[in-house]
Amino acid sequence: MKNILMLISALWMASAGNAAVLPDYPFLFETGTAQIDVAPDLANVEINIAERGEDPAKVFASVNASIAATLDALTRLKVPTADIDTSDIQRAVDYTRVEKNASTKVQYILSRQVKVRIRDLSVWPTLMADLAKVSHIDAMNSDFQSSSRNAIYEKLEEQAARDAQTRAQRSAGYFGRKIGAAMAISRLPFHTVDAIFTGGPSYMPAPYIPPGNSTGNLHVPAQITLSTSVNVLFKLE
Repeated sequence: MKNILMLISALWMASAGNAAVLPDYPFLFETGTAQIDVAPDLANVEINIAERGEDPAKVFASVNASIAATLDALTRLKVPTADIDTSDIQRAVDYTRVEKNASTKVQYILSRQVKVRIRDLSVWPTLMADLAKVSHIDAMNSDFQSSSRNAIYEKLEEQAARDAQTRAQRSAGYFGRKIGAAMAISRLPFHTVDAIFTGGPSYMPAPYIPPGNSTGNLHVPAQITLSTSVNVLFKLE
């Protein structure tokens, strides 16, 4: 009986603790958003070079030759070395049994990555043409950005805050109420903030699935979209 009472008491305390997460005053939660389309003026490119084979020396030589060809292409376009970063060799071994009762076939898989920032997008078509000639590029990802990103986001954050306030005022007005002070502000959804402080479960994103073989964008996009959001908890008057 004592154990049962202790369990009931624990459950009640847990429920009380969860209930305390909610404010003890009337409130309204709102999310504000803002976005803008701008022309990109720089790009971050990640190039993955990989090869496999039974002779590790030959695989190593092939990967390094492709890395050298990639760096030569960047040098011809006068990309500063400070904007280029190359990784160390990454190695894996693949054991494959070709047929039943046959010996195991061993293949060595070697890969390296080149990360580069392109600050002059006028060289983009030439770069893509040169990289198309490089062997063993199995994946390439291009992320176009604006050099004015920080200044743009400052304005977007203000717009998002005003959007949250406007939405809250409109929603409160539907019920004959007015919004008071902003009691909590977060870029993260509030349920994830609660999990950070309490150690409780939080939303887990879907597992990352690497894309298949791809090439970079052959053309620079005319515009890219920058956006932000803010979550605000307003006290209702």
